[in-house]
Amino acid sequence: MERRNFLQLVAVGAAFALPNVARATALPQDYGDDRKDEKREEKRDEKADKKEEHHDHKWTKAEDKHYRQYLDDRHEKYRDYNKLNHDEQESYWSWRDAHPD
Repeated sequence: MERRNFLQLVAVGAAFALPNVARATALPQDYGDDRKDEKREEKRDEKADKKEEHHDHKWTKAEDKHYRQYLDDRHEKYRDYNKLNHDEQESYWSWRDAHPD
């Protein structure tokens, strides 16, 4: 009988202790993985800033000259910038970022 009471006591004690042990276990975020999330956010913010910067950029004669150079480098015929799709415009701005004034 005493052995049975002892086993019941151990089982009840384990039932109360197990959730606390599970909470105390280190999770992946405890190892600094949150820094990756911060870096992703920074990159996302940088991309958003560049898109806004490009969106607000005024098209001047000098910019048109750069755009024509971009087309020439790619061996493409002239197409009005405003008629390019979003991906084509982004491609131009990526090239432009790599080729500042």
